Amino acid sequence: MRNSYLFILIIILILAYYLISTYRQNYSSSVIEDPDIIIIGLGTAGSVLARRLNDALPRKRILVLEQGMDLSSSSTVYNVFNGMEAAYNTNFSSVLPVDNPNVKASVGKMFGGSSSHNFGLTVHGSPWFYENEWCPILNLPYQDMIPYIKGIERYSGTTQSPMLRGLNGMIEVSQLPVKATLHFEKLLSKVNTQGLSLLWKAINIYGNLGPLRASDKFSKVFIDSLTNISPNLEIVKDYNVVNNCICVDQQLFVDPVTGIRQSVDISYLPDTYRLRNKGKLDIRGGCQVDKILHNGIGVIYNGGIIQKLKPNGRIIVCGGGIFSPHLLLKSGFKNSYIGRNLKTHYGSQIIMSIEADDTDNFNFSGGPIAFLPLNTGDDLPDKRDLQILVSGGPLLNTDLLKVVGIDFNAERIKNPRKRFFCFIVWTLRPNINGSVELNENDNSLPVIKLNMFENTKDSLTIIKAIKGLYAVALGMKQTYSSLKVVFPPENAFNNGGNDRTLFDYVKKGISMTDHYSCTCALGKVVNPKDFALYEDPRTHVVDASVFPAIADGNTEYPVCLMAEIAADRIISSIISQ
Repeated sequence: MRNSYLFILIIILILAYYLISTYRQNYSSSVIEDPDIIIIGLGTAGSVLARRLNDALPRKRILVLEQGMDLSSSSTVYNVFNGMEAAYNTNFSSVLPVDNPNVKASVGKMFGGSSSHNFGLTVHGSPWFYENEWCPILNLPYQDMIPYIKGIERYSGTTQSPMLRGLNGMIEVSQLPVKATLHFEKLLSKVNTQGLSLLWKAINIYGNLGPLRASDKFSKVFIDSLTNISPNLEIVKDYNVVNNCICVDQQLFVDPVTGIRQSVDISYLPDTYRLRNKGKLDIRGGCQVDKILHNGIGVIYNGGIIQKLKPNGRIIVCGGGIFSPHLLLKSGFKNSYIGRNLKTHYGSQIIMSIEADDTDNFNFSGGPIAFLPLNTGDDLPDKRDLQILVSGGPLLNTDLLKVVGIDFNAERIKNPRKRFFCFIVWTLRPNINGSVELNENDNSLPVIKLNMFENTKDSLTIIKAIKGLYAVALGMKQTYSSLKVVFPPENAFNNGGNDRTLFDYVKKGISMTDHYSCTCALGKVVNPKDFALYEDPRTHVVDASVFPAIADGNTEYPVCLMAEIAADRIISSIISQ
């Protein structure tokens, strides 16, 4: 009898899940005549702007045009563990070629944009960075920026500086647990308010264990080995309130109870919020904007549909570091800085093999995270130059193993105890100067030039970092005798000081972050006062493209921060007109 009830309950959950998914895809079918505001893109920035403007301007009609659809019911999207699959699957992302045969650019193509497909790593950005790189351009002291930073997050985790962490913000931020534990009572209370689909998602995530961090023993061995090389590196509970440091626990945009990814569209625009405002906040998926009509007249989308604005209306472009400049260029804007100075974090990785034993299974997704200066002497500078991430399954590039003759699946079958993990290093202050340009043959797709490894300083920085990580691996081998460095192979590090062989592997092992920034920079393309184009005061740009300098860490949080600041300034300019 009990099994029958359980079966009926499962069927009900599946039906509810399906109905909610279908309804969400089609909830916004009404048409708004001549809206006051058009937001182009419902990614990280667009979601923040839609919420903030909708709250602050109740008499303004807002239309959001997003090229993707609402895919939040897909486990590939809501489960952070599947981030790499979503990032390079064309059902979820625009995957674009660049000027490097080993690299493709990935941009989220769904509600929530890249916040719905990335690894979910939460990095605020260092105090030094904001004080020196952003605050002078925004004319905003760092102390006045702190309330914005705190207001974004609802943090559950340990910290040495509780006054710098937000407890009541929009987005859940959690520290990775050692083990996944289903908090059933807490989960049921959330289901009671958020619906049965939440239960289904949580069970799905815990079914594959979700994102877990490395064991305490492994983390300690890594930290001991790294601090032998960088003895002054501070060991902290919370890497988001200091500059250079190392921390055992990664922080992710995930719900601490369910493990569900907290993409920005879900956090800022939940179902009830969107539905409550139907007819006023109109969110349309499947809308590819082809051109912005100058002087705030409107836009053309889906191959010829003209959507006009009310007099004195505003257009807000939130397409990201690649698509925002591309749309401006297609629309005929002439500012010479548009599409220039493209920045992204990039680096390389080392892959190691190790054998599980009774003391450690080595089956983890996230290990320690560190932020380092280039010079690790007694007087550590405040700048973050390098970010190091220890990862198991989610970020492990098994194709690199093939380069050195290792078949990942065959190895695991031959030896079920065999595990692989990697150290990834990114340069946080890249010197590359790429571009986004029009394609003369097909203006629907941009030409992306990253010029990676063309800058000698970047190349030397990454090689130096990879050599340092190799030394860390050798230090860990003193505890874990089965540990082997397999990519780059050992002989690449022992070639008599010639970096050419190592550099070839470094280029093959390139690790991209898809943190495309700075292509419509504040002060050059966009006015910091109200984020409006210098060419067209009724067209605003808000996303990573307006960064005056690329953030010194993952960019999702800084995009939220920039969008919150921009929302205040755009609202003020609209109210005062």
